[in-house]
Amino acid sequence: MPQIVWRRIVRAANGLFSNWRLWFNRKENGANYKKIDDDAERNDEAEPVGIQRLFRFANRTDFIMMSVALFLVLVQSICILFSLIFFGMLTGLFANQSFGNKCDQQQNNLTDLVNNNYTYHSNIDVHVVKRASLDKLSTNSYTNFLSTLPTTVTPFRDKVMKIIYWGFIIGAIEFVASSVGCFIWTLSMKRQIQRMTIALFRSFTQRVCYICLNLEKKL
Repeated sequence: MPQIVWRRIVRAANGLFSNWRLWFNRKENGANYKKIDDDAERNDEAEPVGIQRLFRFANRTDFIMMSVALFLVLVQSICILFSLIFFGMLTGLFANQSFGNKCDQQQNNLTDLVNNNYTYHSNIDVHVVKRASLDKLSTNSYTNFLSTLPTTVTPFRDKVMKIIYWGFIIGAIEFVASSVGCFIWTLSMKRQIQRMTIALFRSFTQRVCYICLNLEKKL
């Protein structure tokens, strides 16, 4: 028991002596280190980093995940392009419907329908019959107008709804591609960062062991 206590006292004294020795020799030891400014002066040009060195912590699974993410980015770009095309087609349909070549003809037909809104039988005396009876005997041509209206609106509506449906499909594909691509790319980067952190920690432990061994040799 006294031997163990004596050994601990000797170790503490040696540690205290080594600390005092490092304190008094700090100028000599500090001269061995190089400053950051000296490092900047020595390295005037930065060394370029290649793709292999940039992704050196990636394995085969990470490369597959990054390839899938890049493919989904390409799909998203194509979906954006198709969305712009469909928007242009939809705008063109509305422009042709409103300001097409048949605008004057449609206006003339509508004017004729409004002017001929009420037609009466020839054998009715307007001065004798009351207004209520004339309204009952009149032939309302709005029914003809309503019967001809769907024939002109239905094809336009079908074209518009077809483009809208395709726009919804393209938007859903774009949303899924962007979400899945971002998730896969982030997961691959986290995997590489984890390996990088482990390698950095191992490098630190090796450097600490090397410094401790050198200090013991010097002491």
